[in-house]
Amino acid sequence: MGRRPAPDRTAHPSASVAPLVVMKAGSGWSFLLTSVLAGAIIIVPVALLANHAVKQRRYPAF
Repeated sequence: MGRRPAPDRTAHPSASVAPLVVMKAGSGWSFLLTSVLAGAIIIVPVALLANHAVKQRRYPAF
């Protein structure tokens, strides 16, 4: 079952604040993109491993 968006349709705090903090700190876009890319490179394989660890689990299920 998927999660529903917030009733007021606001963005996730981390997703909306991260670029603002990076820009206010004086870092460039490369810092922001590098950190997002590193996070994606880590989280996708971990999610795939966790998903395929149990044989009875099938995601996505249509």
